[in-house]
Amino acid sequence: MRYPSIMTFLVCCICCISCLSGIASAQIRVVSYNSAQFNGDATAMAAVLQAVSDDDSHGFATPVSIFLFQEALESELSTLQSVVGDGYTMATFTDQNDSSWGGAQVMFYNANQFIENTALHDDIFTGAGRHADRWALNVIGYSTSPTSWISSCETAGCPTGTGAI
Repeated sequence: MRYPSIMTFLVCCICCISCLSGIASAQIRVVSYNSAQFNGDATAMAAVLQAVSDDDSHGFATPVSIFLFQEALESELSTLQSVVGDGYTMATFTDQNDSSWGGAQVMFYNANQFIENTALHDDIFTGAGRHADRWALNVIGYSTSPTSWISSCETAGCPTGTGAI
């Protein structure tokens, strides 16, 4: 009688353990929206953004983690906050005279998932009369959470080949 090799035995053990262990499943949803100086309807925008959270076509429905808005005017920040809801925190906002003509970048993040590392925020001049923003977020609940870098730029303000973001 021939006995299975130690390698066969180990492979069988690993397969059994794998079948017994649970599957970790998570989603981070990021929405990018050009608010175009808010030339729209706040109620309609809120409905669209809620539909993204309700979408279960690629797994399960989960609230959006990060909202990015381009061409946002400083005067409309409170409107955007009400559209995304109280569960979201506005990240560092910088407006280097962008509101006077094109609008700036603004990010809201789910305060139950992330915390912003404000010291790592960067406002980057694109060379095309606008500014891009780069934010650093850490996942809540981890002692050594990796940094997630989130960037936003309205494409008319980002010349190709700059490598800034």
